[in-house]
Amino acid sequence: RLGFASASLDAVTLWTVLEHVADPAQSLGECARVLRRGGLLVVRTTAADSWGARLYGPCWLGYDAPRVLTVFSKHTLRRMLLDAGFGVARIACYFSDYYPFLWSLRNLCQAHIRAIPLRRLVLSSARSWPARLLSLPFFAVQSVLGKNSYVTAVAFKL
Repeated sequence: RLGFASASLDAVTLWTVLEHVADPAQSLGECARVLRRGGLLVVRTTAADSWGARLYGPCWLGYDAPRVLTVFSKHTLRRMLLDAGFGVARIACYFSDYYPFLWSLRNLCQAHIRAIPLRRLVLSSARSWPARLLSLPFFAVQSVLGKNSYVTAVAFKL
């Protein structure tokens, strides 16, 4: 329990939290309990149906076990919100995926590149301003298509 009275809050934000809890359905139910009718819930979580998950496979940041316990698709997140008593206003990708891709690239390098100088070269190249500028169109398209590593849901208590 969150320690708040039932129907006592106007808004709750779960910003990269839901994937770390043991029982996401129970956590969403608790959010519904403390929100007033029409209260706003904003959830940002990893998205299993992202390009990052597909590209990096087991090295993707969303599979960062043991810290990440659950990975959601947009469909699964919507279903869990509806089951918990929320209406879903929007599920979309709002932020650039540059840093999640860097984190996943770091995981990939650690898993597959034994030579530390080569690993550092790959990562420093990927972090450079030219690489970041060249990657902007890719990340813009990815966001428009809703394929980022993180997805944000805006929901309201029914």
